[in-house]
Amino acid sequence: MDFKVFNAHLDLTYDLIKKSSLKNESLLDREYFYEFDKGNVSAVVAAIYLDDDELGEDAFQNASKHIEVLEREVSLSEKYKICLSASELEFCSKNEKIGLFISLEGLEPIGDNLKLIDEFYSKGVRLMGLTWSRDNLVAYGSHFQDLASEEKGLTDFGFEVMKYIEKLPIILDVSHLNEGGFWDVVENYGKPFIASHSNCRFINNITRNLTDRQIRAIADSGGVVGINGSNIIVSETDDAATVSSYVDHIEHIIEIAGIDHVGFGFDFCDKIMQYVPKDFLNSMSRVPKDIIENHSEIPLIINELSIRGYSQRDIDKITYNNFFRLINAVID
Repeated sequence: MDFKVFNAHLDLTYDLIKKSSLKNESLLDREYFYEFDKGNVSAVVAAIYLDDDELGEDAFQNASKHIEVLEREVSLSEKYKICLSASELEFCSKNEKIGLFISLEGLEPIGDNLKLIDEFYSKGVRLMGLTWSRDNLVAYGSHFQDLASEEKGLTDFGFEVMKYIEKLPIILDVSHLNEGGFWDVVENYGKPFIASHSNCRFINNITRNLTDRQIRAIADSGGVVGINGSNIIVSETDDAATVSSYVDHIEHIIEIAGIDHVGFGFDFCDKIMQYVPKDFLNSMSRVPKDIIENHSEIPLIINELSIRGYSQRDIDKITYNNFFRLINAVID
């Protein structure tokens, strides 16, 4: 079965900046092209995630460095293009290039300055997540099991940020946002929005995942949910975190919100875990691990969808067309 893939979330720049050197070789080619090619990947959202020690007054500069590294990597290869619109992604598809969109995973880099949103837009950022699973000046993050933090809404500054983003051709991302902030977005935001890498709380009951009501609200906005491929998001136990359970999340969203509102947001983390101190990993109740090795094994998911009776048209929506439709509606 033919298909192409839009992955709505990958901490790509985090890995690249750790491995970057001044050598004239493309890490994107060496480290990623094989898996992108085998997985029929046509588009990736490169999310800029900053560690806690990169925040504060240097957060803007640190996030900018991530963008610079990505730009340098793209300049060293003919296989990629940083996209600013759906039309540029269409150009990539016609010219056998992989389109890369830049996202901020948390708005710590803007501090308390709305105008820095414009700065990041000028640097090519086309998607913005209000927060990661931590609190910032904009919003409160979802902390997996901390129900007390779920009731807080957006901050006053967060409302300003949300309305500012609404006026720009930028996609708002609510993954990692706590439930109180989520409903502030639903009630006050006038455009489609996404959860780029979140799953169904009905299947895995953690606050990081979305309730059925939240999923319907995203769909009602015209948005899309990208299904996360990390074991701790997919299932309550590691043994149950399989390709089949991943597809269960896709099917649940289709059942309650329709085929037009689900896609991929794999959030592949195995490469990122190599940078996490072993003492910290040992302290975790569960260590994040990808349910498939990397993009090269996406055909396993396509096969499972096919076995369950999904048509080529429906699979095309899930793998690519739903997120492309959103890019076309909001960014172009």
